[in-house]
Amino acid sequence: VWKKDNMWSPRRGLAAAVVANDKIFIIGGQAREYARIEDSRLVGGLDGQNRIETVREHSTIREDLVLKNDIWSSGDGGVTWELVNPGCKDPQEDVLMQTEVWSRDISDTSLPKHVGSIGSKCYETSDCYGIAECKALGNTPEKVCVCPMFSPRMHHAVAVQHRFSVQDDGSVVSEDVIYVIGGFTSVKQSFCANRSCGPADGYRLAMDDAWMSSDGITWTQIKPAFSKNSSFRGRGSHTALVVHSYTNSNRNTTEVEEKDRLLIFGGETSHPQELSTTYLNDVWQVDLPKNPCCIPPKCTDNSKMQNKKCLPSSDWNVVTPDAEWSIRSGHTSVYEPPSPSNSFRHRVHLSGGKNAANVLSDVWTWDLADDHAWQCDFPSHTSSEKATSAHNAFLSTDS
Repeated sequence: VWKKDNMWSPRRGLAAAVVANDKIFIIGGQAREYARIEDSRLVGGLDGQNRIETVREHSTIREDLVLKNDIWSSGDGGVTWELVNPGCKDPQEDVLMQTEVWSRDISDTSLPKHVGSIGSKCYETSDCYGIAECKALGNTPEKVCVCPMFSPRMHHAVAVQHRFSVQDDGSVVSEDVIYVIGGFTSVKQSFCANRSCGPADGYRLAMDDAWMSSDGITWTQIKPAFSKNSSFRGRGSHTALVVHSYTNSNRNTTEVEEKDRLLIFGGETSHPQELSTTYLNDVWQVDLPKNPCCIPPKCTDNSKMQNKKCLPSSDWNVVTPDAEWSIRSGHTSVYEPPSPSNSFRHRVHLSGGKNAANVLSDVWTWDLADDHAWQCDFPSHTSSEKATSAHNAFLSTDS
């Protein structure tokens, strides 16, 4: 049942995460929202008739497609929802600085002189929507609204890491960290006078940034957008998951991996200057610390991410640029941790998706060894009725 008063709007391309105590998070996506059309934008009358403006109580509305980065949570299985973070309407700083700069300072070309759209212009933070901040970027004479978290987007990937630490007194401190990687955002590529302009929905741009949060409220950027070194290509409709450290009980050793790993798989790219879509089948990873970012009493809710040791490595490494499974987006991947039922092996399963030629229904397995190939468990069916795209999967460990 749709509950407009306490629930996120209908949308697609969103991401979801489940953390401790079965708490559900819904993050971003492309929503359909009702918006009143301003009288100045309505078509006028015929044969010299004056424009007939609408009555406020009977306004003319339309259903807009809007990219979102709001965050909702539910602790009762989706019965009731709480708005954790309203997000922003404006882009994050590194996106603004790279895509919506009209002119640069002659004395220092790394600094913008005019940036952002006329709609993002502000005098103070209260002029901005949501949690956006009013800032002067570089040597700009006017301030613009800047989002302190990831830009509104869709088809981003989300993964959750469970961190814990055993204290000297034997107590255990635990924390779940949510990661948001990539996705498609919208940027403006036209300029009017000294401001970017163009259609409200802009042009689609595939992102290569990454963010982390332990509560959905405060977000820390762990990989800047448009990275030049040690970077995967911007993408959306990809998947991500966290592989947890484990004791290798299948061998005569007590070796323990000290760090978890965050991996991303495949997806598709998009850029305003490119007319075609490129599908991917690469795999990238980055090391993750295992200790919680916040260990009381050394930190408070306002300083959860101040512990720099809890931040991931800045080096993303390519595991393979060309995996055995074909290029695709809209697939799903799940992590299978070591257990007695699988001889204490940990594996990743990847299935389905689509590319320019086909909708896929194959299933692949990888044992996470860098020098081991993916194994095809089930090939794709020729019948499109059995193929799947933009689907989800989960792993059940019940016997």
